[in-house]
Amino acid sequence: MSNDYPIVRAQGIISLHVFQISHKENIFLSAKVDVSWLLAYIWFMLSKELIGDLRLVHGAFNSLVTILFLYQGWLGWQIRKRRKGNRAPQATFIRRHRKFGPILVLLGLVGFFSGLVLIYLDFGRIAKFPLHLATGSVIGLLLVTTFAISKKIRFSQPDWRLAHFLLGLSILCLYLVQLFLGLNVLL
Repeated sequence: MSNDYPIVRAQGIISLHVFQISHKENIFLSAKVDVSWLLAYIWFMLSKELIGDLRLVHGAFNSLVTILFLYQGWLGWQIRKRRKGNRAPQATFIRRHRKFGPILVLLGLVGFFSGLVLIYLDFGRIAKFPLHLATGSVIGLLLVTTFAISKKIRFSQPDWRLAHFLLGLSILCLYLVQLFLGLNVLL
């Protein structure tokens, strides 16, 4: 910018803008209220309280997801028990298990990523609670892997069923561990 067109701006509650159009014209002055720092402070204070509340919501949401995964595991166990006993599994159990599985995978990943975002917003880094982060990451990886394997399960291929079963058990166990770790984070 050249010296012919200086712009002066003072920061604070009131901003003063001075524009010099040319050497011969009058100087135009304008004043406006600049409350951006006040809004940022209010947002910061509200966000700390809001983040604290959202962390509780995150915990409650993932507790509900854990209960839903336990139900999903129970459905899978009923299907497996009847199949191993050479009885026809109930079609309603199979339908529920197949329909509800992808929804639970999505809910689990939403819970994981919401936790990442909340911790980053609160502390500025995601590794504030490394054990909780590692467990959640493994759960997320297992969820995606279990979903991918479930698409390969066919009647004639029992190996995929066994892998799906073992991964499902791992997810259930890790979710229970994650609940315990999450309570330690909150309390």
